[in-house]
Amino acid sequence: MTRILFLIVGIFISLSTYADYRIVFLNTPTIKINGKSLKVNDVFHPSASVEWTSPKQAMKIVDTASGEQRLLIASQYQKSKVKNIQSYISGVRHLSSRGIGASNIVALRATLSDHFFFTDSLKIETDFPTDNKRFFYISYTYNGKEINKMIPNNNGSFTISQDIFTIDGKSIPPFDTTLSVFYIDKTTGKVTLITEDMAITLIPDHLE
Repeated sequence: MTRILFLIVGIFISLSTYADYRIVFLNTPTIKINGKSLKVNDVFHPSASVEWTSPKQAMKIVDTASGEQRLLIASQYQKSKVKNIQSYISGVRHLSSRGIGASNIVALRATLSDHFFFTDSLKIETDFPTDNKRFFYISYTYNGKEINKMIPNNNGSFTISQDIFTIDGKSIPPFDTTLSVFYIDKTTGKVTLITEDMAITLIPDHLE
């Protein structure tokens, strides 16, 4: 009995040490957390559960202690079958619009060969030099045609945003697609394929 009591107390203390989360983005007016309808700027405890209403419903939260942000997507959250937000965050790799890092081709390929969800932009931080002669670019297929796109490169990082869905100066509706990512070094004339399996989903700012 004493051991069980200690275990329960230990779990309670562990949960209570997590800082609250603040909602900084929603693509729906409200979201139901622990049975209550919350909105942007509301705060909740990590042990709370979420009731999603659409596969593409999204919520960006910030840890009130560390300032770290997380983007939660309904479809991915529901697949995990977790009971609360902290369990989900503890069990998944951090993918967000704040950046991810990789220091060599093998590591970068492993990082990028995944499915990424983002709302505004996705910044990929690397140790590769980038300037006007060395940079990353992407390609994808649209209506059976290969589209090559230059993307912003800055101090070893590159950024993918909604701007990639522009062809010949005209915007096209964003769609789920798979990118090929290349690194070109014009000083040597070498083009390196990093991955051809970077799946992306742009989460809409507002769900209809």
